[in-house]
Amino acid sequence: MQPINKYNRKERIGHLRSRVTIQSYTESANDFGERAKTWTTAATVWGKVEIMLTQAEQESAGQETSLAGAKFTIRKRALNEKNRISFNNQLFDIQSINESDCRQYLTVMGKRIKE
Repeated sequence: MQPINKYNRKERIGHLRSRVTIQSYTESANDFGERAKTWTTAATVWGKVEIMLTQAEQESAGQETSLAGAKFTIRKRALNEKNRISFNNQLFDIQSINESDCRQYLTVMGKRIKE
């Protein structure tokens, strides 16, 4: 009889080798009383990152653009679609968040932001 492994082989903690920064959106007042929109670092965590590239052509403008998405696997924490992820000086909007079967990891799908 084989031992029961409650952890998914793809989600072992040894695969979490990349530093991922989770940022949260905040508004504050500046010196003139105006609202300043800023992103602050909520946490820096270890994660597994898989970058997915797709090609999209915009024929009306005659431009070819490259859209990038990413799949992040991190340990479970409080996270929602209002946050964003920074990895390798690239920013990603969170599209979806799924919890693993063992309830210890989150799989976050993100879309790269061009700034």
